[in-house]
Amino acid sequence: DGSCVCPPPNNELALAEAVFCGGSFSGSLENASDPDGVIGIAVTGTAVTTAGVWYEFNAPADQAIFMDLCETSFAGFASPISDTKMHVFTLDADGNLVFVVGNDDTCGFLSGVSWVATTGTDYYIHVSRYSTFTSGVEFVMNVECQDCDGGVPFNDFCENALPQVNGETFTGTTCCASPPLLPSFGSAFS
Repeated sequence: DGSCVCPPPNNELALAEAVFCGGSFSGSLENASDPDGVIGIAVTGTAVTTAGVWYEFNAPADQAIFMDLCETSFAGFASPISDTKMHVFTLDADGNLVFVVGNDDTCGFLSGVSWVATTGTDYYIHVSRYSTFTSGVEFVMNVECQDCDGGVPFNDFCENALPQVNGETFTGTTCCASPPLLPSFGSAFS
């Protein structure tokens, strides 16, 4: 009779939409609810404040992963979202969410996240509005991955810092260093 209000198909964690490296995915938050009870999860940097939708990324290798919503404004949507948040989680052995990274603003008021993924690990990405007063419901999420031939650098943490000698040349890499840096705009990663 038209009175039903249907949530997005990936409204629940158990129904997360699969995403992959090099992909671009359109989504909508229209009628999103919070069946998994993530609103109010206090995480470092930015808390989950509104209902959202879920995506699942299975890491094909140890890689730096970059996901963003930066192209949303240019996608030609009737109702593009104006302000977003993104949160990435894994699941522990008991099925509880474990926070990995979150972001409020990367490109204007739109979000982006980056992290170093471990081969075979499932990552769950929650995309939501900044607040219940945020306009728009539609977005585009781009996923890019960067392989690192040498894996995570052994001197990634301060306690493993390499001493530098004046006048000597040191060759190293920041590929897969944690945390990887998001580009200042867009989703073209190099």
